[in-house]
Amino acid sequence: MTLSGPGVHAMLRAEGQRADAAVSWHVSGTKVAMQALSPFAPALARVALPVGLDGTVRLVADRLGLLARPDTVALRVQAGAGRIATGRGGVVVLAGAQADLSARFGPAADGGDVPGAVHVRLDGLQASLLPSDHPDAPPDNLGPGGPVLRASGALDIDSLARPGRIGVTLAGDIPLLDFATLGAYWPAGAARGARTWVTRNITAGMAHDLHVTAGLASTAGWGAMRLLTLGGGVAGSDLDLHWLRPIPPIRGVDATLTFDGPDALSIAFTHGVQTVDRTGRNVDATGTGRIAVGDGHMRITGLMVKDQMGDISTTLHGNVRDVLALLAEPRLNLLSRHPLSFSHPSGRADLALHLVLPLNAHVRVDELHLDGHADLAQVHLGNVVLGRALEGGRLAIDATTDGLGLRGTGVLGGVPSTLRYDMDFRSDPGIRVRETAQLRAHVTPEVAERAGFAVAQRFSGAADLDVGYDRYADGTGQVRLDLDLDDAALTIPVWSKARGQAARASARIGLADGRLASVEAIHAAGPDLLIDGRANVAGGTARNLILRGFRVGRSRGDATIGVPAGPRDAVRVAIDAPVLDLSPLLAPDPAADHGTDPVPQGRAAAGYHLPVAASGRVHGPPGRSWLIDASVRTLLYAKQAALTGVHAHLEDNGVRLTRMRFAMAGPSPASAILTPESDGRHLWASVQDLGLMLRGLDVTTQFEGGRTVLQGVFDDRQPSAPFAGVLTIDPMTLHKAPGAVRLANDASIYGWMQAPKGPDFLIQRVSLPLTFRDGTLHIHDGVLNNASLGVTLEGPLDLDHGRMDLRGTIVPAFAVNTIPGHMPGVGRLMSPEKGGGLLAATFVVSGAMNAPALKVNPFSIFLPGVLRRLVQ
Repeated sequence: MTLSGPGVHAMLRAEGQRADAAVSWHVSGTKVAMQALSPFAPALARVALPVGLDGTVRLVADRLGLLARPDTVALRVQAGAGRIATGRGGVVVLAGAQADLSARFGPAADGGDVPGAVHVRLDGLQASLLPSDHPDAPPDNLGPGGPVLRASGALDIDSLARPGRIGVTLAGDIPLLDFATLGAYWPAGAARGARTWVTRNITAGMAHDLHVTAGLASTAGWGAMRLLTLGGGVAGSDLDLHWLRPIPPIRGVDATLTFDGPDALSIAFTHGVQTVDRTGRNVDATGTGRIAVGDGHMRITGLMVKDQMGDISTTLHGNVRDVLALLAEPRLNLLSRHPLSFSHPSGRADLALHLVLPLNAHVRVDELHLDGHADLAQVHLGNVVLGRALEGGRLAIDATTDGLGLRGTGVLGGVPSTLRYDMDFRSDPGIRVRETAQLRAHVTPEVAERAGFAVAQRFSGAADLDVGYDRYADGTGQVRLDLDLDDAALTIPVWSKARGQAARASARIGLADGRLASVEAIHAAGPDLLIDGRANVAGGTARNLILRGFRVGRSRGDATIGVPAGPRDAVRVAIDAPVLDLSPLLAPDPAADHGTDPVPQGRAAAGYHLPVAASGRVHGPPGRSWLIDASVRTLLYAKQAALTGVHAHLEDNGVRLTRMRFAMAGPSPASAILTPESDGRHLWASVQDLGLMLRGLDVTTQFEGGRTVLQGVFDDRQPSAPFAGVLTIDPMTLHKAPGAVRLANDASIYGWMQAPKGPDFLIQRVSLPLTFRDGTLHIHDGVLNNASLGVTLEGPLDLDHGRMDLRGTIVPAFAVNTIPGHMPGVGRLMSPEKGGGLLAATFVVSGAMNAPALKVNPFSIFLPGVLRRLVQ
């Protein structure tokens, strides 16, 4: 039989065979476009597909034997290239297909002619798929031109006449498929939510062994069909998986995707790489970081509605810097809103992350749930406490939507420390503290040395340091420092304590927006120690440290220390003290006895040394410049010795003392002035009564009177800044003068008549021209005399090594004996020593300064003038 009509031309062959009350027909037909049959079955309008069939149809008679109705059908269906519209814009494009179709028809429930319930089975469907945007339907092709779909299914209808309850089950498999083109094969209206999420977020990779099961049902006919069940899954390899846009995808991941009904989708993944943009993530780095992704799982729900919910669990392994940059992604609303105050993070991180949030573009914080744990090793964090960095850290971080906590250990500023840090993410206005941290360090001498502090023998035992930090909601903050010195033994030049004696030091530092705002409650207490102070702060910098009523050992008073703003600015110190004890600074340093540099012989015993700052000798590059103003009523320079009424102004440029004004009231009024001039630093120093000064300093009581002046110049054009000047002393009396001195004085009638009664000896004038260079004081043509006796003196005194080598003459009858030396032309022959006489005895003072040897040549007095040189 030939069927012809608009768009229809087909050949239909049928052969029937009667059996009892039924007829079995074997039918076959050439392919016909299903759309052409839509007038008879409107649903076929969506099937632009040529279909041919071959099979059997069994018809049974009604109870009157007048009409026949279908009983069973078994057909082999073959389709050519074409399209099937699936609704909601979806379309399936086939290159060709074939399937086995069977059906069973039940009798009409009302006894009518139209069959009642129908059960249809689809078996062995094999279809070669083409992309849905394919422009032309190709010729019949079941070959490898596209993915091959193998499917089966069943259809149950309660009544063909009036369909009510309808049930459809489908199962399909595709062995291999490219995820990048999945959307072209997955009909737009089929499992729409799952299709949208999968095609949008899995953008590359291969799908293996896709298996899908679906169940549709209706209780009100075809128009009320709904997808009720969706199952199955697919394995993927080398995927690009977008787990939370716009965060970059996990690349190269292997995953297994499982459909958990029409509204949910689960993905188990492993072996991927998460890239992260470091720029602008508060990690002090740019470029792209890479984090290894371990085992993870995602569950997407709400696929049938507009916005989905994501439940994501994953493990990440990588650099601390990159993990923190990931947690600072704005999409996560974590460290982007609450950046950590650390800088330049690095190290190794293992992170387990669980995240639940809506998968839409704008997520409120209260919609986000996060629970993460990270183990960090070999960590470096900069600016942990007051600019100090943490090295070699082992830390554990726990983060939730409400906050972040960090615990661990590391070496902070060279000191092994225990660290705790918490940050509160909640926006509750009742929460005042946003960040809190605590650091504890156990400091030993070995730890201090490794941290760069040269404690030598000054520190033994141990000290415990606690540092607390709080940052408040208004942007202010506070750092608390507490140092427990109970178990430490300390020896510093101005104070010491034994181990076991109680001692503590503390301070409180205020911050505003991360900048220094105040330094308050500076406090130190211990044996003979009490310090309380604060600092003036301006522009984020401490300007002055103010100590009121300090007590350190025997010292007590007030002090202000100016903190330099830059490396070239001077440290300024102002001291106003009733008592200032400098004796520990002037005494030998016990810690220095353990050093490695040998002390020169003689120096330790004699103790003669001129400070480098005063001498001007340069050692190494310039140091910190400083300026000191001091007003001290009693300045203790030894255990039982003091100066009184001291006022001083000292300036040092980091190389040498450049300017000085000094005055004191006792033991004798004295003053000194050092001023820089074009030819060097000019020094003028005066002591009103040298004898009184020597008695007050407990040096000797043998001298009385003696106004003393030292004038000279430091030549700063030379590296050693040598000094050249003159020391002069006006009338001074030597009490209990040695008998030899009195005998020499009385050798002349004038001296005998003018000599003081008793054992005293009057020195009318001392003049010592001298130079000082590299630790050696050299006297040139020095003269000590009165009218009846004179002494000439010259030679070096090595102060660094405590040795001397002085030579001179003793000139009796000084007023008369020196006249030939002043004669024109022959004066140097009559008196070769400047200020010497025609007749004089020579002497030598040499050896250690604390035990010099005096040698006098009495016979030289019989050799006048230049002849004395012959016996020296």
